[in-house]
Amino acid sequence: MIASPGMAAQQARALAHDGPVSALDGGAIRVRADTICLHSDTPGALKIAQAVHAALNRG
Repeated sequence: MIASPGMAAQQARALAHDGPVSALDGGAIRVRADTICLHSDTPGALKIAQAVHAALNRG
């Protein structure tokens, strides 16, 4: 789970553009994703959602 708004935005943007995302081991992997899950009970969830929304709207 990603708790950093900036990292979440970066990963969401990469997923939206079929780009590689960062794996837990630091490597890069390609993932075909249809959805992005935001956990509302994560501390800072609103800031994460706002950052992801802004990143995806930038295109």
